[in-house]
Amino acid sequence: MSVTSIEPLGIVEPNPLRVVARSSQPIAYGTPRSSASSARTADPFPAPSSRRSGAQPQAALPVELFERIIEELAVEPDVEDSRTRRALLACALVCKEFHAKSRAVFCKHIAIMRWDRIPGFRALLEANPDFRNLVESIYLSGRTTRDDPSPKRPSGALASFPLYFAGKFPRLRKLHICCMNPKWLYEVHPLFYPVLGQFTSVTMLYMRDVTFSSASHFAALIDSLPNLEWFSCADLRWLRHDQQSLRLPRRTYEKLSKLSLRTSLMSVENTRMLHEFFAAPEHGSGIQRLKVGFLEMHDIQHLGVGRLLHTAGQSLRDLHLSLRAAIDQENGDAAATATPLSLGANTKIQTLTLQIHAFYKEAYDCSWLAPLLESQGSFGQLREVNIHMKLGASTNILSAFLAGISRDDCSRIDRSFTQPHTRKLKHIAWHIYDYTEASVHEAVIFNQMTGLFPRLHARELLRVYYMRAPGPGPEEDEE
Repeated sequence: MSVTSIEPLGIVEPNPLRVVARSSQPIAYGTPRSSASSARTADPFPAPSSRRSGAQPQAALPVELFERIIEELAVEPDVEDSRTRRALLACALVCKEFHAKSRAVFCKHIAIMRWDRIPGFRALLEANPDFRNLVESIYLSGRTTRDDPSPKRPSGALASFPLYFAGKFPRLRKLHICCMNPKWLYEVHPLFYPVLGQFTSVTMLYMRDVTFSSASHFAALIDSLPNLEWFSCADLRWLRHDQQSLRLPRRTYEKLSKLSLRTSLMSVENTRMLHEFFAAPEHGSGIQRLKVGFLEMHDIQHLGVGRLLHTAGQSLRDLHLSLRAAIDQENGDAAATATPLSLGANTKIQTLTLQIHAFYKEAYDCSWLAPLLESQGSFGQLREVNIHMKLGASTNILSAFLAGISRDDCSRIDRSFTQPHTRKLKHIAWHIYDYTEASVHEAVIFNQMTGLFPRLHARELLRVYYMRAPGPGPEEDEE
């Protein structure tokens, strides 16, 4: 995505596709330069000079090709890429057609990093009302002042944004909220949530590293967006767990169909409350795509995942679970046997992805895997199964694999997915990431896996991908 950063005095911090223009007035794009007042504004995309008279037109490639090239200059909000930014600015100077397309790409994704950037953004829109139709996503971040002990405003950019810009962006579809200090969320205007409900074009909400003062503020924010279809979050927290507020009657989320809950850095209590919020029928009954994790298997019964899966029911088509299956040997065998996950209510799943992480312990338990796969195999709706296993031990990868998955379990999986009613299945793919101390040749791994799953191999349904992973191993929050 290309990202435009709005500064109140035209002073822009270094960031992708951000143009520095120092002036006593807000940055204005595309304004005429014939008047004295317009001389005080800066246009990062000045229109190119007209073609010299008498110049012969050159043969042109299809305009769609040039538009595609310009669109490829988009970058993510957190990516510093000055070369891409300069390339986009250079495209704006080629010709009038390039100027219009480059400006549209530049304004398509807006980033506001501080609450005091709001007035500059507001002034920009007033000077260039046509920009409102270009904005498709807005990135609100408190990264620059996230750790301030006493922020200048208690609620930051998130609390003031909807009050200023409700109804201003007819094509706005995505809000990205990142790095919010909890002190910014203690005080919000009484009209904050009703006004947020006026953003009817927003269908996607992504939140990362946000601390709410209470769980009720999180619930109210989610419920304020009337047409939310896709919610994704990572590392959410709240200081007060007022759980009763999550059980209040709410409107039905008929359109919420995609849900991604990355919980690797969240506490058990916060993770459980997040799952229970979306496990309510008015929130989760229409979910078609669900991604959850990482989850500790020995805590799975306390995290509310089963209820979330049960609520999704037959609407669920694509499920991605990231699980840590290592056994806590210090606490004995009590933690070894995890409560099995049940997908009995999810009879229409077509794609199942499991990411199993057992790197930091030499012992892990996947006795739950065969029953889980067997339950889905009996429904006959699965098209693809992808199992990513990251294993680390002092032994070789073959021994490490069989330490958690028995040969009997492999045989159960092999039989389950070679029955007549599994004709829709395209493949079962094992992605083996080897972090063990002893290396093994790839051909040996393949022969071992075909011996464990002979029926799947005979029907050409077995896929094996082996990656020898050098280095210290994957990060804990990797998904």
